[in-house]
Amino acid sequence: MPEGVGYGPQNTASTGLSLNYIGGHAYAHSGAIDVDNNATTIIEGNTGAHYIVSEITCNAAEDLSAEYMFLIYLDNVQVMGIQTENDSNIANRYKMIIPPFSNLKITAQNVSNTSSNGMCAVVTGKVYGKVD
Repeated sequence: MPEGVGYGPQNTASTGLSLNYIGGHAYAHSGAIDVDNNATTIIEGNTGAHYIVSEITCNAAEDLSAEYMFLIYLDNVQVMGIQTENDSNIANRYKMIIPPFSNLKITAQNVSNTSSNGMCAVVTGKVYGKVD
């Protein structure tokens, strides 16, 4: 397990909105989260003493007729963003290095109306540096 970051509940690898670690890999699976016209955090977590070479996927969990904005932040600085088109359920993938001791946050927001739809994000990555 990476130095400075613990496992989830009961000292086991877990699912949920935060970053999780299994050996030399990191992941987060948001599941479908209802998102309306308010920016909603769908993943947020902190890294340990090592960096992560990651792939982040953001997409709708259902068919929709609205446009959504996904924003990715590192330490409260927006580093990436994409706006989906109506009726588009194509996964949007980003590759990025997540630095040590950083906060990763992904938000989603309906930017075309006030309806609520299921949005999701997945983070997967390889942890580099000494892995305990």
